[in-house]
Amino acid sequence: MKRKLLILVVCILTLGLSGIASAVTDYFWTGLDGGDWNDPNNWDLGQVPSGDQGDQERGLFTAAGGPLIDSTDVVASWITEMLAGVIVFDGGTWNGTQFEVGVVSGLPATVVMNDGVINTGNLFIGLITFGHGTVDVYDGQINCDAWLGLAWSGDSESGYLNLYGGTVTATLFDIADNGNRSNFTYDPSKAKVDIYEGVLHIGGDRTSDINAWVTNGNIVGYEKDHGGGTVIWDFDETLAGYTTVQAVQNYPIPSDGEVDVPWNTNLEWAPASNCPGDSPIITYDVYLGTVSTPPLVSSGQTATVYNPPTDLDFNQLYYWRIDYYDCNDVLHTSPEWSFTTSSPKAIVVSPTIDETGVDPNVILEWIVASGTESHDVYLGLTPGTLVFQDSLSAGETTFDPDPDLEWGTDYFWRIDETIGGTLYIGDVWNFTTYVLICDPPLLGDANGDCVVNLLDFAIIAPEWLDCNWDRQEACP
Repeated sequence: MKRKLLILVVCILTLGLSGIASAVTDYFWTGLDGGDWNDPNNWDLGQVPSGDQGDQERGLFTAAGGPLIDSTDVVASWITEMLAGVIVFDGGTWNGTQFEVGVVSGLPATVVMNDGVINTGNLFIGLITFGHGTVDVYDGQINCDAWLGLAWSGDSESGYLNLYGGTVTATLFDIADNGNRSNFTYDPSKAKVDIYEGVLHIGGDRTSDINAWVTNGNIVGYEKDHGGGTVIWDFDETLAGYTTVQAVQNYPIPSDGEVDVPWNTNLEWAPASNCPGDSPIITYDVYLGTVSTPPLVSSGQTATVYNPPTDLDFNQLYYWRIDYYDCNDVLHTSPEWSFTTSSPKAIVVSPTIDETGVDPNVILEWIVASGTESHDVYLGLTPGTLVFQDSLSAGETTFDPDPDLEWGTDYFWRIDETIGGTLYIGDVWNFTTYVLICDPPLLGDANGDCVVNLLDFAIIAPEWLDCNWDRQEACP
């Protein structure tokens, strides 16, 4: 009976796939990370997919890595479907009908847009059950003639759009609701637009919808910057016929009364309006110290950021303010703000917190506090079971785990610092190594370990040459 069921399933799959193949031609990316999209050798069929909708040629990405698209490239496919991997745009243009980032597989898929243009009908970020997608825009344009959707069907998908810069324009927009535009309570940890210096344009008057998503935390501003930001939007003002969504950074940074501020922090404040015409550029005086009415530390600077020349003291209350003269030479003095620095703690560099798809031969890297005499490295599988790895001198700020880490595993790590003979316990950081994909699956892999060997034969051996047709005369 088992053999009968197996044959039935194989027949159904074969018929189904043959039916799909008659309508759609799938091109699987087989190139290396950073390879050339337009090189036929990087595709399993030995040719590059077409963006012509009539050709119905689909570019598929199912493993880590992906192409690098530079300023000279014009690339296309009818549909680009990313089950995993990373596509990087350093320029160039992608043309097609639909771009899907993070589909079905449960593995992360990412588009990094440093520059360039994506012209598409639909852009779905996180699609179908367990689709996990992220689009990071630093510059360039994404133009969606139809839908821009995050966590499209709102089951177990996650979709993130980070607008560090650039412009995204979409005729239609929805989060986790298949285009019904009525779900304003989807878990913001699974579907989010985080806006920095980028701009999002959405067709029509969507002001009430934007307000609901902002209230629920699905649209935020400057979330990864301490101090955060405020989301602002308008209809038919910035761009005719569109709702424009932007963010302004909350100032000052650090915010007044903030605690546990990193000891290497910069001070930032909102810029004053520059004077019209040929009037002098506004300059700022910075006051900073450990007592109220702090001393002047910088005079006449034009930048709205002050970088202290040395690290600040640990566990110290600081006071600061900004003075400037306006266009009429009138002095303006900010309120006096305060913040408290953290205890000496290392600052993570790589892997970043919550980073996924990390290579198992990763090298851990961090920044140490001033005066560090030594630091201890801890690494483990849970925050409560970290294992001591090594004690390093002050100048050593990297650690290479030996042996290499396991694939598809969550890891936690911490750096403890010794300063002035006192041990300071660091924060616990985490990352996840790359989850392997068996691509394509092997027909003879009976135990699902993506290797065909004697272990698989041992599983099928007891039924070797058995025949379970209900009419035994049909058996060979």
